[in-house]
Parts: sequence; structure tokens; C-alpha cells
Amino acid sequence: MANQASYPRHIPQLRIDAEAITGRLQVLAGTRAREISEVQLTDAVADIARLLIEVTRLHHALIGTRLEKANLEAAIRAALGAREDGDYDPIGYLRDEITPDHGGAYGS
Repeated sequence: MANQASYPRHIPQLRIDAEAITGRLQVLAGTRAREISEVQLTDAVADIARLLIEVTRLHHALIGTRLEKANLEAAIRAALGAREDGDYDPIGYLRDEITPDHGGAYGS
């Protein structure tokens, strides 16, 4: 993931400490049920809540990215079809779809 900093919009950053959660779960897994403390259980429930929140956030990001990809693909197909039909501005379909909030040179 060396290029992760170059593409912050496309690679969502984790908002959880996966190593800490894994460590707490490993401790729990190695502990007898009778020896698990209330603090350990509370921490595990909190970890589960954080994980569910993160999964939901990443799922929404995935849905948004897939919709964006589908819209861009449709615009590409429309531009190619318009070019074959002799449209005077087939790139207009792409121009309409690629907006400034997409960033980079194309959105400038």
C-alpha cells in the first residue's frame, strides 16, 4: 500500500485499531469462560460495535464507488456510441459525468 497516500479518496482509511482488537480477541480466546472479567466483556462488546460501524461505513463507500463506476462506464459507452453516430461532441457525455468533485486533472 505504498501509494495509499496518493489516492486518499479511493482507499478509505480504517477508523479502527485492528491490531488492538485482534489482541483483545486473542486474549479472550485463550481465557476460560469463568475467568473472563466484566472489563474484558465490555471491551469485546465495544470492539464489536466499532467493527460493525466500520463495516457499515465501508459498505456505503463501496456502494458509492460502484455507482460512480457504473455512471462513468455508461458515459464512456454513450460517448463511443455518439462518436460512431457522428455526434459533433461525443466527449460531452464524459464531460457531463466527470465533475470537479472527482478531483485530479479531469475535474479541473
